[in-house]
Amino acid sequence: MTWNKEDTNIDVLQNIEVGLKEAYEDNIEATDAMMMLALNVARVAVKQLFGYGKGQNGNPNGPFEAQVVNHIVEIAQMRIIKMKSITPDDFDKCISKVHRSVDTHRAYGPRGYYEFIQEYV
Repeated sequence: MTWNKEDTNIDVLQNIEVGLKEAYEDNIEATDAMMMLALNVARVAVKQLFGYGKGQNGNPNGPFEAQVVNHIVEIAQMRIIKMKSITPDDFDKCISKVHRSVDTHRAYGPRGYYEFIQEYV
């Protein structure tokens, strides 16, 4: 994602994207559409970490989704619980921002987002 220097959560976004880049590299068959699905599951998993989203599915389907979900939950635990540097709501907004970026860049090919973030992460 193109970094906005004014964004107060730029460090959180970068934490998230580092793990997403690794997930793409570990799973050569992964596409941006798969990443968008994994991010949706990760959002639910983070909500469930805090007692919300009980009727939703926060369980990953397959190794790629599991890697993405585990990474996002790990960052949430570090940033929200341990460091107390961001609220759960603001963390959810960060995931949504990354999701929108994936959606935007998938227009440039099945792994357009991965090709884009390689320059920044």
